[in-house]
Amino acid sequence: MSKNLTTRSEDYSKWYNELVVKADLAENSGVRGCMVVKPYGYAIWEKMQRELDRMFKETGWGTSRFAQEGNALFGQWTWSGEGLKPKEADEDEGHKVMKFNILQTKHILVHLLLHSD
Repeated sequence: MSKNLTTRSEDYSKWYNELVVKADLAENSGVRGCMVVKPYGYAIWEKMQRELDRMFKETGWGTSRFAQEGNALFGQWTWSGEGLKPKEADEDEGHKVMKFNILQTKHILVHLLLHSD
């Protein structure tokens, strides 16, 4: 299946779109930038969502103060002054945990894919 596909390291977005079309999970639509997800592709997406949801609930993931107050599920540090200060942090520690206005599933999936090792 990887023949004639753009490499992931070359252009991730193009590679992903080509892969989805070649696997017949979705097709390009008449609206620029939009794809029509086929039933089989949507079924896979729903199964992934259910499995991730189950894993999150089993581990209590997302129940921390950082997740509840700042949509920060991965505890990424920041030194910009914005964010949530850990309660156990010493006064002289300059880092905080990043704070996000909204929680987006696509960011969770990208983080999990990039840090799966």
